[in-house]
Amino acid sequence: MSNIKSPSFTIIEAYKLMGYFAEQALAKQSTNPSAYFQEQLRTYMRSVLANIDSSLTKIAESWVLSQTTESELEKLPEMVNLAENAKTKQLVNQVLLECMDTVKLTNTNPRIVLILGDGNNETLTQAMQNAIGVSLGSKISLIFFWPQHHWKASISFAVAHEYSHLCQNSYVEKQFVDGKMINGKTGRPDTLLDAVLNEGISDAFAASIQPSFTPNWIHPLPIQQETLVWEAMSELLHSEDPMIIRSFLAGSTPTLPDWAGQYLGYKIATQFIINNPSTHFEDLYTLGSEFIYNNSGYKPGL
Repeated sequence: MSNIKSPSFTIIEAYKLMGYFAEQALAKQSTNPSAYFQEQLRTYMRSVLANIDSSLTKIAESWVLSQTTESELEKLPEMVNLAENAKTKQLVNQVLLECMDTVKLTNTNPRIVLILGDGNNETLTQAMQNAIGVSLGSKISLIFFWPQHHWKASISFAVAHEYSHLCQNSYVEKQFVDGKMINGKTGRPDTLLDAVLNEGISDAFAASIQPSFTPNWIHPLPIQQETLVWEAMSELLHSEDPMIIRSFLAGSTPTLPDWAGQYLGYKIATQFIINNPSTHFEDLYTLGSEFIYNNSGYKPGL
């Protein structure tokens, strides 16, 4: 398996080995081929995840497990071929080069790991439009994808979004302690405002690279709904509670629509950029969430 290397990053085509592991598992005709597949994948991913902070390794392993546990082994070799025929690694490489033209990486050779997710997972295939990513510090990003429908635009957006997180994390490394992200400079946990703006800035960056694609989580909310969400969120901006942060960023609740925090973070970030046109993305990574919010001019519904 060949990996593309550029001066500042390495693309790891983990999905190729997933197809191989699936074929191996099926050929063994064991009573539990899925368990064999998962063990092979887990062993391989531990080598890929070497040299990242141990507090983030468990998060990475949890992501891999959650996105691949129900994988249909019979389908994986076919999807590997689709990804290969679509020249996925070249597509990702091109997106990363465009990202580098906008913001230079300050860290050395992070890894972008391309992983086939579970094609039956509706969160991946429908909510996330066939591509989802997570960055672990400044050294590695995992990109899960399923090569169907309009997945190329989605994976391009996801790669640009995670590139931005790598850059953010290179300025302020973080550790995961007791369910909270701890800022390496201040020693304090991220607040809700920190979290939504971390995502919003990365969505704004990805949108600048992939302007023709709008992911589900930054589609505008109706004005009345945005106003109600902001009323709820504005009282909790300094909360460090991981459950509150997750409820605004990811899940819906009886009073919150899906991705409410993602959208508001994106809107605050883009309004700051509009109102401060001389600002570069490098500035957004260092100005701090309080400064960005206070100088964004954000008002719900406008």
